[in-house]
Amino acid sequence: MEGYTVYGEERRLEGQLLDRVALVCGNAETVFDDLTEALRMFESPAIFGVNEIGCYLGLIHHWVSLHGDKLSRWVAVRRAEPSVWQEFKTHTSSTAIAPADYIWKIEPCTFPLSGLFAAQIAYIMGAEKIILCGCPGDGTRRFFDRKPRIDYSYGGGETPGDQRDREHLLQELNRVPELRKRLKSMSGRMRTILGGPNA
Repeated sequence: MEGYTVYGEERRLEGQLLDRVALVCGNAETVFDDLTEALRMFESPAIFGVNEIGCYLGLIHHWVSLHGDKLSRWVAVRRAEPSVWQEFKTHTSSTAIAPADYIWKIEPCTFPLSGLFAAQIAYIMGAEKIILCGCPGDGTRRFFDRKPRIDYSYGGGETPGDQRDREHLLQELNRVPELRKRLKSMSGRMRTILGGPNA
């Protein structure tokens, strides 16, 4: 896919989502509202769960995390509950310490946030449109927290990590115009940057 080179067997996944919409579900408290609205708009999308939210989604096709060690534990929780059992594939990066179905080595870069990494995978897999749900890119609290984090705002704050991740995203959107064209958001700062699902 334009802008990225994939190494290893993951190259076989390039183009598998051609003409499909991918919904990338992150951990912000908006995720369930965002997802419900997106499911009204798009028929038969590919659902990408990110980090913990994969334990709670009614349907999941791809489960993505940069935290490979935690991903294996989250998967075990979901597979232990028969009411949410169905086939899905797990994805992590080549820097993770635990195995997954797919371990991605992407050049020149892998996004540093699991939600954007999932969007990057969906892009490489050829999704026509990639919609962020529960990935607002700001200080919105995570769905399992009582209060927002004070140490990091997913690119929306002024910590060194926020500034680094915000700059990286903007550089990649400028470097890979096709990614910018396909990537949209249901809410938050990311919707301001990328536009909504019908933009």
